[in-house]
Amino acid sequence: MAVHSHFWTNATALIAVIRFALFSPAIIYWVSASDHHELIRINPELHDGIYGTSMLAGERLADKWGFILWIWNLACWWPALVCFPPLNLPFTIVDTTITVFLATATNYQVGYIPLNPKACHDKAGLELQRPIGTNESFFAAAGRLNGTTATSTAMCLEFVEEAQYGVALT
Repeated sequence: MAVHSHFWTNATALIAVIRFALFSPAIIYWVSASDHHELIRINPELHDGIYGTSMLAGERLADKWGFILWIWNLACWWPALVCFPPLNLPFTIVDTTITVFLATATNYQVGYIPLNPKACHDKAGLELQRPIGTNESFFAAAGRLNGTTATSTAMCLEFVEEAQYGVALT
């Protein structure tokens, strides 16, 4: 009985450590997604069809489910310490749902965000993403419309970081 009880205690502690370790990446992802969603939402030229509507959809999903992930991990960190397996099985249902929606958001993002930061330093590559009939790429327009007037490279790097956190969290 002692060996059996010891196993469950170690498994519960491991679950609590993993949830605790997710606090920081989840909040970084959510804050970044929230900032990007707000930037795109308040600037119609970034989502009215010129640069594609998937950007607004992807950032909206990332914002919503990044927040849900952070709150969920915060709310169930303590119960994870006191619920021994298999009693914590219902938590996995919510974890799986959150993972599916984060993966969906990340799938949208991969369509307009390069996953390699090196691509953000390639001016020719950023210009290739420029839609026909426009004089700037999405990242240049987002940088111009951002309150801090960031460069296209800086905006690209911000979006790449968010997408990388999305990949890591899913």
